[in-house]
Amino acid sequence: MLHCDSSWQAGYTSVLLLIIGLALFFTPHLLREMTIRQSIIDTAPSVNAYKAVYSLATLTGLGLIIWGKSTATFIMVWQPYYELRYLSLLLMLPAIILVVAGNLPLSVMKRTLHHP
Repeated sequence: MLHCDSSWQAGYTSVLLLIIGLALFFTPHLLREMTIRQSIIDTAPSVNAYKAVYSLATLTGLGLIIWGKSTATFIMVWQPYYELRYLSLLLMLPAIILVVAGNLPLSVMKRTLHHP
């Protein structure tokens, strides 16, 4: 007989919640990319009914993602060397500046970097 302890079941449940939440969250967003959104809107009683179902599915999925993440046990996948923590902080400074400059309206940095 297979013995299952509660920690395994808790981990399995949290992963299942995450998967269902991701599916509920991304499926409505992918309807536009699969070009079937307009046919679903046409068969719905009204556009507001479609928007309500869309919002309900997305928010339910987001709630399941948050719940699954909060119940999942933390596993450290990678930990940087303690001695190199200043190097990672130093490299983050230009990265943050470039991300902000790339998302601003036309600026000198965006024009100079030619990043899409």
